[in-house]
Amino acid sequence: EDGIRDDLVTGVQTCALPIFDADEVSFVSHSLGARVVLESIEQTVASAKGPLKFRFNKAILTAAAVDTDALDSDEFQHFATRDGPSEIIVLSSMKDSVLKNFFTIGDQIEGALWQNYDGTGRALGRYGPELSSGSPIREKTRWYDFADRKSTRLNSSHQIISYAVFCLKKK
Repeated sequence: EDGIRDDLVTGVQTCALPIFDADEVSFVSHSLGARVVLESIEQTVASAKGPLKFRFNKAILTAAAVDTDALDSDEFQHFATRDGPSEIIVLSSMKDSVLKNFFTIGDQIEGALWQNYDGTGRALGRYGPELSSGSPIREKTRWYDFADRKSTRLNSSHQIISYAVFCLKKK
């Protein structure tokens, strides 16, 4: 999974973003696609040799299969900068049985594989963001907690779906 995710992040960062002449880039993701979106933004901002030629506008994370504290972690430290996304929208639901049952299992496996893994076992797409009181990302994060699981799905006709899409606003 890491190899595929890394390939996707590299593809977005090195192939897709540089060829488009856009003012703004927004992402919409679902499930594990949230990790691709977060890492694509972070690596693009972190590796920039100067100001970006475009602005990351929105990152919409639906049923995100990442830890609840991911947005506040050192792993995504550039989100709080001027070049990070201007708005992060999280759609979550406590009724998400897929994240309830499978995210915890994946977290336990990661913990067994890496000694320094300190995942929460709580999925952002189920519990919403856990941000520290002084978090610089707090002002740009909006969270919507839905009573039903289907409201967090981009396409609720699929039982297993994981993707990220990006939208560009032309100059």
